[in-house]
Amino acid sequence: MYKFCVFCGEKPVDKNKEHIIPKWLISETGDLKRNINVGVNWRTKKTLSYSFDSFVFPACYDCNSKFSLLEGKVKQIYLKIDNDESLNQMDIDILLDWLDKVRVGLWLGYITLTSDFFEVQPHHFISTRVSNADRMVAIYKVNDSQKGIGFRGVNLPAFHYQPSCFGLIINNYYFLNISTHSLFSRRIGFPYITNHSYSNEEIYAGMVIGELQKGIERIMFPLLRKRVFGSPIELYQPIIDKSMLNTEFMTRYVSDNTLDINSGKGKIYFQDRTLGSSFFLDNGNSILLDKLKKYNRFELEYLFAKQILEYQNLILDMNKISDHMLSKDERDLIKIRSNFSKKINKILLSRMKTEFTEEIIEVVSKELENEFYGFYL
Repeated sequence: MYKFCVFCGEKPVDKNKEHIIPKWLISETGDLKRNINVGVNWRTKKTLSYSFDSFVFPACYDCNSKFSLLEGKVKQIYLKIDNDESLNQMDIDILLDWLDKVRVGLWLGYITLTSDFFEVQPHHFISTRVSNADRMVAIYKVNDSQKGIGFRGVNLPAFHYQPSCFGLIINNYYFLNISTHSLFSRRIGFPYITNHSYSNEEIYAGMVIGELQKGIERIMFPLLRKRVFGSPIELYQPIIDKSMLNTEFMTRYVSDNTLDINSGKGKIYFQDRTLGSSFFLDNGNSILLDKLKKYNRFELEYLFAKQILEYQNLILDMNKISDHMLSKDERDLIKIRSNFSKKINKILLSRMKTEFTEEIIEVVSKELENEFYGFYL
């Protein structure tokens, strides 16, 4: 595969190396040079293991420098989280930007690490995907002091084809992150897109387009029909499609609940199922982390991994593509990949191992037999 900058997608200029997981965070969670298992190479069926200081990907010098500003901001927010301090609206907005960056960065990184085994051709990169679609994060806490970083759900075809849901573990905090177009815009009362499709025109390459719909201008509870399990802090931010800006879709309701009208960012929405409360945050509100329920890590690992697999399948169903702008071959390929990805997740759910190991690939390939190797090799 050709070398591309993970930020802009072009051939790196003044080549630099990007740590998708920043050095400061690696240091906060253990030895900077320690090894980490990041999944399995589907082609060789061997564990992918790297020292953290070598887990880097190509980047332009200027692109890397630009996003280092985001890293500096999120470091201060992480320290707040680690100290059980409250988070305000701007803190959460920055955290969600950073989770977009990490999620898309890991997606591009795994495409590189697995030599494009799933035949994915990336059309969007970090710079074009941050703050580009509805996004949410659910924050959990465990009751121990174990240090480390972990990823969940990133080494699966469901993530390779729809990099919209993953889990990030930092010490004793677990972050469930989901982002895709019109994930909950309709249920939060904002304008949204229906009849999703892809255009082959260069200007829309790899981007979702569709029919724009006006919002109902009221909140439907819950924002995600599939309930987020347990008692986490749930934070949601609708993102207005750029094509809706400065149009009749930008009503008073939308502008009143928008954080930054020029970027299309909505205000942060806090949903607490336990207390039965939900509201848009403003500058006078903050989220308290010290009241979070503390889980047993073993219990949470199982439920966390299960939830990610289920949400990945749900997103594949949600993002069924309208056929009006695609050829029959393109439609058939999308359908095959979607069904295949969901089938693998269902097999994993039936086995429900929290660690994605070499043995799991053997299980998957055995159950799918010729379907597995006939499609990808």
